[in-house]
Amino acid sequence: MHTSAPVAVAEGVEARTCMSVDPVTGVVDGPHVMIGSTEHTPADAAALATALLALVDAAESVTRPAAV
Repeated sequence: MHTSAPVAVAEGVEARTCMSVDPVTGVVDGPHVMIGSTEHTPADAAALATALLALVDAAESVTRPAAV
């Protein structure tokens, strides 16, 4: 099993890439993106990142009412 250095993505949650290579057959499993204990394909992780960025954009576009 080969893993990257962890990246903190939320309080108590880390993400990292991982993959394994069978030393006998050379068969590769991965790469995968682990977020917490959940395994994602790179495409699924990219879709999640895109959705999170859209959420951030939406939050930044909200106008707060002026203080009275």
